[in-house]
Order: sequence, then structure tokens, then C-alpha cells
Amino acid sequence: MSFENRRQWIHFAMVAFCLLLRWLSPWQAAGMAATAVVFNFFVLPLLKVGRDIARDSEPFLSGLKFYPVAVLLVIVLFPLPIAAASWGILAAGDCFSNLAGRAWGRTKLPWNSKKSVVGSVAFVLTAFPAAWFFGWWTSLGHPEFGYTTAQLGTLAAGGAIAGAIVESLDVRIDDNLSVTLASALVMLGQVFWHVD
Repeated sequence: MSFENRRQWIHFAMVAFCLLLRWLSPWQAAGMAATAVVFNFFVLPLLKVGRDIARDSEPFLSGLKFYPVAVLLVIVLFPLPIAAASWGILAAGDCFSNLAGRAWGRTKLPWNSKKSVVGSVAFVLTAFPAAWFFGWWTSLGHPEFGYTTAQLGTLAAGGAIAGAIVESLDVRIDDNLSVTLASALVMLGQVFWHVD
């Protein structure tokens, strides 16, 4: 397996920790995410696996460090089912858009020649079910938020599309942060506008 593919699969696999959100309070979830931030900043670079997945000349503030920061922010700022859904969008959408885009992405996006049509489609097609599943799974442990399965599907669709749009843009902000926060904001906006 190539270096980049291995890195993407590890990026995706980290969403398994999202399964814990069903049983954690928001403060416990924030503590878990904060622990991951400390781990990725100070412990991971010392481990062989951390060195093996770091890109050459990767800056100190890289995607490896922004990933848990993004997760911490959505857990602190949003209801847990929306945080879980946006984490699913980050993990699945970002991973599979990268894998598909590098493998088959010959047709580039008009506004960003670094991104492909195939990558953006792969983002939505994988982010949507991931967001729906993790939002639904987390909501089972937090019925106080009151989302139905259908509502979570609508939220997941909006979040996945928003995440794909933001990921396709050529901006300086790390996409772990921009994708996760944008998708969570769009989903929360749908809740406020009572989109079913």
C-alpha cells in the first residue's frame, strides 16, 4: 500500500472513536477529543506510526494535528449528533475523495485544478451515509436532541454537500477544520430552519 493510501485509511479509521459518543456526555466527549489533541501534538510525532504517516516537510501545524482539533471544536460547539455526523463527513468524505480523485480524477473542477469531479462525487457518496449513520448512532444515546431518522438523513445530505463544496475550494485553511466546521454549521442551520 502506498504512503498516501495508508495515511488516508488511518484518517478514515479514526472515526471508529466516534462510536463512543453514544455513551458519553458532551463533557466526556470533549475530554476524549482534548486527549486526542494532546496525543497528536506531542506523542504521535515520537512514535514510528506517526513518523511513517507524516509527509515530507510537513509543517508543525499539519492535518495530523488539525484533525483532533476539528473534532474537539464540533463536540464543544454543536449538539453531539451533529458533531458525530460532521466527524463522519470529515473521515469518510475527505478520505474517499482523496483516494478516488488520485485514482480516477482526470476531469478537474473548473474552479480548482487540484481537485476532480470524481473526487467531489466520491466525497458526497461516502460522507452522506457516514454522517447519517454516526448522527443516528449518537442520537440513540442522546434522545434529548430529538432528531428523527428522516431528519438526520436530511441533515447528513446537507452537511455532505457543504463539506464537498468546501473541500473543493482552494483555500489556505486546513480542510480538516474547514470541512468539519462548515458541514456542522450547515446541519445546525437546517435544524434552525426546520428542514425535514
